[in-house]
Amino acid sequence: TASIRVHGYGVINTAVNYSVGFLKKKLEVVAEFLADESVKSRLLAEQQWMEGRPAYTWARAVETARFIRRLGAGRDGVTFLDKLRQVLTQIGNSLGYVRMVRT
Repeated sequence: TASIRVHGYGVINTAVNYSVGFLKKKLEVVAEFLADESVKSRLLAEQQWMEGRPAYTWARAVETARFIRRLGAGRDGVTFLDKLRQVLTQIGNSLGYVRMVRT
């Protein structure tokens, strides 16, 4: 609150605008991952498997995670599934930050 008194409420708008830009970039990364043909075909197969079933089983989730993990890893050795987890965590943290700053 002291920095808001010193710099004014414009700081909040700047922080929120920066966060929105950050979120836009991260959502583009998620969209790119989901648009990959291997991932898309697996998710469509999972959707068909779910039709008529009341719940998604743990065994099926583990099998899907193994499939996506087999797609490989980036240059840094982190699997694409783990990179997706990191990006989703960053998105959640950014949304939490924006909510905190706005209140």
